[in-house]
Amino acid sequence: MLEKYKAYLDSIQISSPPLLEKVEECLRDIQHFCPEEIRDIHINDYVQEDGTHQYESVECFTDNFLGCVSSFMQTPVVEIRPWPNDMALELRSTNYDFKKASDQSRLAVTIEFSTFGDWEYKASGINCDHLRDMVLAHVSPRLRKGGGLP
Repeated sequence: MLEKYKAYLDSIQISSPPLLEKVEECLRDIQHFCPEEIRDIHINDYVQEDGTHQYESVECFTDNFLGCVSSFMQTPVVEIRPWPNDMALELRSTNYDFKKASDQSRLAVTIEFSTFGDWEYKASGINCDHLRDMVLAHVSPRLRKGGGLP
């Protein structure tokens, strides 16, 4: 399953066998319970003060569902939720113009759902471009005039 995402994972420095095995395990867990094929993935990450990357969760997108395995490096928690009809989108960026990420770029995206709270995504460096692309492909098309939270 990871072959499809190898270039992406390499770009965000997930290339060691232990990390790859953890990500693959997360994808298997989500796919086991999700009734649809995973279309895309995103790894939530941030940079610590010492410059090392911290990976928080594996996020998955299908046609009708969102999947997440949080705390995947410790005790994984699997969540699968349907895409709701009502949602709002919030994007917060630092050193990022939504065109080309640099090593200093940071992006935080919150999708607010009227039915089950918020879903948050984080990205640093080149991962900001990937998260932007995921939002454009999977979230933006679902925003509709008159939609949003009541």
